[in-house]
Amino acid sequence: MDPKSLIYNKYAKIASELTSKYGYPVSVIHRNKKSIVPFLTAAEDMTVYIVAPRDKSEELIKTLGKDYPQFSREFELQITHPANEFIKLIKERPAMLREGLGGMGFITPFMFHTEIIGNYSRGFVAALKENFDPELNRQIYERIKRLAESRLETMRSMRYEIRKANEKEEKLVGKLEQKDLARQMQKMSEEIHANGSEVLIILDKSARPLGLPIKNILREAFKREVQIFFVNPEFAKRFKGDPARLKKLLDREHPQIGKAIAGKRVSIVDDQVYEGKSISQMKKLLMAYKPQNIHATVLSQWGAELSPSWRKQRKHHVEEYGKKKFVLERAELTPEDAKRLANMRKGLGFVAARVVKNIRRTK
Repeated sequence: MDPKSLIYNKYAKIASELTSKYGYPVSVIHRNKKSIVPFLTAAEDMTVYIVAPRDKSEELIKTLGKDYPQFSREFELQITHPANEFIKLIKERPAMLREGLGGMGFITPFMFHTEIIGNYSRGFVAALKENFDPELNRQIYERIKRLAESRLETMRSMRYEIRKANEKEEKLVGKLEQKDLARQMQKMSEEIHANGSEVLIILDKSARPLGLPIKNILREAFKREVQIFFVNPEFAKRFKGDPARLKKLLDREHPQIGKAIAGKRVSIVDDQVYEGKSISQMKKLLMAYKPQNIHATVLSQWGAELSPSWRKQRKHHVEEYGKKKFVLERAELTPEDAKRLANMRKGLGFVAARVVKNIRRTK
């Protein structure tokens, strides 16, 4: 990027102001559209990172929300941590290496995209390679392979995968899978709580089952009440017309959403992200209501991390596409599918109770 350009000067000024005010180094990442590994960021393809210690993160998030409420409307502002802290965390939990390579992961922007301001990226990547090669290379290869497969995968192969999973006749939420889902849902709930979110936008229909369990976790574990809206992002992803018309459609089908979001902290919830198109498009649409902040959280960085039972439950959705664009209509269920759906909800209730217990224990 040309250092003389207006956009470069804009972000250079922001980085200088943040460093001066808070005393932490700042890194500005520009999304490289040709990169083989996608990165979810804001409309201007820029993300500003404040490099702060983990133990200062929650306090810093609250302070930023008060000092700079306009940030979330103009660009993406995130907090990352010094390289040595990430190295220590990854050694304690090796799965973080894989998670960090997702579309919203902590490794992807610095390894596969361009740092235009700051000098964090080079040192961070060097520390990762020094400590985790060749495992890092293997995870990168697997990530690129998954991306290629997701782009080329057809509906036929997806149906085949679902059919093979169903043939195992396993329980909808087994005991071992409950532990994995509990860990993932706890992480999501803690992120939403740290963001101070007052409204949840659940991306329908794949993330629908997460809505009420997460709302209950926030109420029981953090004493936080939130509003929930279930919004289907598929139409918005395909829409090519006037953005104002898209907003009018959403207002018509969700009359309360604009009033609920205006000036509030919002979290978008999805069950998985491959390239981040659904979340990115929904962020752009919701920005029209001028929220204070929009945060996104997902159960899985890409579908392969989802447990077999979570993939299996897709068969038992109760919604279908009708005349509306953003609201899915209720479908008729066979008695067999109705029973399976009830079992799934019951299983997720057990998972939510486990998460509440875990959070209360660590307080």
